[in-house]
Amino acid sequence: MNHSKTPTLADVGRVAGVSRGTVSNVFNHPDLVRSDVRERVEAAARQLGYDGPDPRGRVL
Repeated sequence: MNHSKTPTLADVGRVAGVSRGTVSNVFNHPDLVRSDVRERVEAAARQLGYDGPDPRGRVL
């Protein structure tokens, strides 16, 4: 049985060649990230099927 793992910030960062913090900034504070880096992170997120941070996490 194949259990596919939900991609994480670290997974996206690894594919994009950036840190988890940079991936987080792309989703939460995109104005802080250069456009070329933002595009690379967004492409990696699409490739992995990452939908962005879980909004339920903000409630905590």
